[in-house]
Amino acid sequence: MSQHDTRQTKGHQEDPNTCMKPDVSECMDMLSNWNLSLYGFYFERLQEWWKTSLEVPALRSADDYVELHEQFLDKMVGDYAEQAENLSEIVRSEFQSSRNPDDSNYEEHLLKAQQDAAQIIDQAKAQAEHIIAEAEARAGQTVVEPETQAAALPKRRKSA
Repeated sequence: MSQHDTRQTKGHQEDPNTCMKPDVSECMDMLSNWNLSLYGFYFERLQEWWKTSLEVPALRSADDYVELHEQFLDKMVGDYAEQAENLSEIVRSEFQSSRNPDDSNYEEHLLKAQQDAAQIIDQAKAQAEHIIAEAEARAGQTVVEPETQAAALPKRRKSA
């Protein structure tokens, strides 16, 4: 390696590709920003829930209750969508600052991650099908069992 391909760090030569990987402090910053965003979100949602629960006693009709409920759900869905965007922006900004744009393996890593996710989804589907089949089998057994138990009991004679 030439002088231009490496740099000295505390007496050790460092590969330029490792410079683009985030260090512990960058990861901790990202996690800190992530957690602060979540805590703020949770606190705001809790305040919204409290505020809504205080409005319920003042309602006069079922229509008022339905309207309040719909407003609460609409705000909740909007808040969750906004929070999801905030979290993805935190990760995106961290990813952009730590990703080497010259990395030719980026597309390969992304494709591998997508394939891994597809395998996990397939495994989850198979497990869900197994659970459903087992539950259906058990449900069938519980329906059949009382009938078979009644047939297996000896019949008693009626007294005159």
